[in-house]
Amino acid sequence: MKKSVMAAKNLEDLRDRLNELDRDRLNELDRDEIRVVDLSSLPVFSKREVKSTSEVWSWDKTRILVTGTDGWTLENRCVVCGEATFHCHHDQT
Repeated sequence: MKKSVMAAKNLEDLRDRLNELDRDRLNELDRDEIRVVDLSSLPVFSKREVKSTSEVWSWDKTRILVTGTDGWTLENRCVVCGEATFHCHHDQT
């Protein structure tokens, strides 16, 4: 039995569980669990919310969870405003 996505302990664990489900979906396994994961209600791991959640699925104090062609990945939040770096206008260098 696969680990429940909603029981993730931190952002890395959530990313790993989602990637595991994605791999299983490609292998046509665990279809029932894939159907019941509500991506709009994934756990978050920081009280510091992001204002713009477009393309942001979860977060912790310093990172966000996004998905793309490489599966579920973590990206840094802007150190100035705390938003996803692709949602802010601060210099990231």
